[in-house]
Amino acid sequence: MLGFFAGQRRAAYAGLFVSLAAFAFLLQKKERVMLINSVMIFLLLAAIYSAAFWESESKLASPLRLIKSSINPDTENERYLSNLYRDFERYNLAYTIKTTNPVIGIGFGNKYINFIPLPNIVFPLRDYIPHNEILWIFVKSGAVGFFIFWFFFNSLIFRCASLYKKLNDPYLKSICIIIVIAIINQMVVSYFDLQLTYYRNMIVLGTLCGLIPTLTNLNEELTGESKESIGE
Repeated sequence: MLGFFAGQRRAAYAGLFVSLAAFAFLLQKKERVMLINSVMIFLLLAAIYSAAFWESESKLASPLRLIKSSINPDTENERYLSNLYRDFERYNLAYTIKTTNPVIGIGFGNKYINFIPLPNIVFPLRDYIPHNEILWIFVKSGAVGFFIFWFFFNSLIFRCASLYKKLNDPYLKSICIIIVIAIINQMVVSYFDLQLTYYRNMIVLGTLCGLIPTLTNLNEELTGESKESIGE
């Protein structure tokens, strides 16, 4: 929660809800009930917090203002202009897909079409990399690349989710479920912001994905040791 308060990113809230749903799906029934009970308590506290700080302009109310700006944006608010910029970007991306080559894309070295002129911002790759990096993949690599992109990450998710069911060690299970959540969260947040090209995020994500075969090997070693101890 401290990270959410310090980061002040609305995309993080979207990632939280989707990741929490994925986390609940992987849990056993008893664990899922415990999680739901915890969430209900949190929602009760969140309702009390919202009622107390709904009209507040204090620093403590900043997370609530983020949510309010998404539900009922103020047209003079900076976040409204940020949302409008992203809407223009998405339209331009869709227009590029429709009017160029939707099968193989335009390539990563080419600009997408700015049918709606975008304001000048301090970002030299503005015409090459938009905020919505999921649609960006489609624009750059087309339907073929988009399919391969999702096939790869979905394969990692299903591989890790399947491995989670086979693990017995609690520590290994916790790492495994974090990998699943990290991949899903990365995809959700990348729909709203520059995350697939943000090197720190991707280094962490790549490191976590690289742990999948290591978890498999460690589980086999632990399982082998437990079988040997039973035999002895």
